[in-house]
Amino acid sequence: MGWLATFNIITLIKCSQSMSKRLNIPSLDYVDLFGYSVSIGPKFTRNFVSESKTIIAVTLTIANIGYCVVYVSMAAAYLEQLMQVYIDGHMFLRPYVLVFCVALLPITLITTLSVLAPFSALGNILNFVNLAIIFQYICRDLPSIKSRPSFTGMSEDRGTMLLAISNLMYSYEGIGSVLPIENRMIEKESYGGWNGLASLAMTISISLYTGFGFFGFLKYGEETQPSILLNLPTDEAFFKAIKVLNIFILYTSVGFQIFVPSKVIWQGIVRRITSGTLIKYGEYLLRFILLLFITLFTMAVPNMDLVRPLVGAMCGSSLAFVFPPLMTAFILWNPDDVEEQSKWKWFKHKLTILFYMVLSLMGVCITIFGTVDAITRIIYRYA
Repeated sequence: MGWLATFNIITLIKCSQSMSKRLNIPSLDYVDLFGYSVSIGPKFTRNFVSESKTIIAVTLTIANIGYCVVYVSMAAAYLEQLMQVYIDGHMFLRPYVLVFCVALLPITLITTLSVLAPFSALGNILNFVNLAIIFQYICRDLPSIKSRPSFTGMSEDRGTMLLAISNLMYSYEGIGSVLPIENRMIEKESYGGWNGLASLAMTISISLYTGFGFFGFLKYGEETQPSILLNLPTDEAFFKAIKVLNIFILYTSVGFQIFVPSKVIWQGIVRRITSGTLIKYGEYLLRFILLLFITLFTMAVPNMDLVRPLVGAMCGSSLAFVFPPLMTAFILWNPDDVEEQSKWKWFKHKLTILFYMVLSLMGVCITIFGTVDAITRIIYRYA
């Protein structure tokens, strides 16, 4: 799945560079790129440029809000585990969700990216330290590899392969930032390609996920929690500090993640507002409403093991597996050198379009079946 995601990210970058060159535009974001690709695709798609851009914008917005929901549910789980040391008896997750969301209000109301940037930078630095500490701990005193089953993906008690794929789709949450990064690069040609910076970044990410997944399951087996951090000891001050550190990292992540959907929604609303008071304070009200929605949704489904595959299947898979190959197929539909093509080149060209269409169809299947499976699990848990 990591290889396919990397291939699609490289495909997305190629689409951006190809369309920028064709239209003589210096940069394109995800929404505009999809709109332009639809406009030069098959004839029956060219009347739906506006709708296609809306679909991408809505998907990106839902994805960012979904990531916030997962972050809040993770922070609530860490808070609950920390407080269980001091409080006798079991408490539900929902009070911790409410406490964390109330604490989020100040950072949510920050409307300037330059103010948020230091928090994000600090969170990233602390995250590197956090990963190193967790990884060295789970690699201590590992049992024999023969003590764990080599494959559990199809067993009902452990979950299915579809659930695993949906969780993996969530891990590619950075797909929305691929083009903004490319647009700000001086040497854009060094970003894509099999040996470009995007491939390097994906290789590091996939290696980290593989390493934590493999060694985490080797150490804890069937007792592996939805977040490996929940498997760390709760009776040692050092590991308590690590969990507090992670709560802070999630705090900054939510503040940064909610920035994108609030700006996108506000830009669509502000054009229709004539009241000066609403223009001045409307964005703050919108951010409060978004935080309220995140709070209510997380309180309704507070378990990260249920929310994460839903967000991954519904948004992550569509942004990383459906739209990039579909855009490529649309762009290839009307090539610049169509008159110069030989019969072999024409056949190869059509075969390439078919390949990308099949790849996109696979993504659609993952999105539909993964979303249905995730919703079914939520209904089964709470019905």
